Amino acid sequence: MSGDLEPGLVAQVLREAEELRDPGADPDLEAVKTAILLEDALGIVLTDDDITADVLGDPDSVADLVERRGHA
Repeated sequence: MSGDLEPGLVAQVLREAEELRDPGADPDLEAVKTAILLEDALGIVLTDDDITADVLGDPDSVADLVERRGHA
């Protein structure tokens, strides 16, 4: 992807990711669900290393990841 992501869209997708999070679900499955949302909605490409519960299980980590991938 080239260029920057539109900030309003990013904020909306990050809110949706948080709203869709099921704290009782398997953390790895939640990470995959979040990865699919980010890739589909924002057009960013995540690596296997990105798609982990540690990275995608925390809203701040997700925002940091989107910031890094959105400026690639």
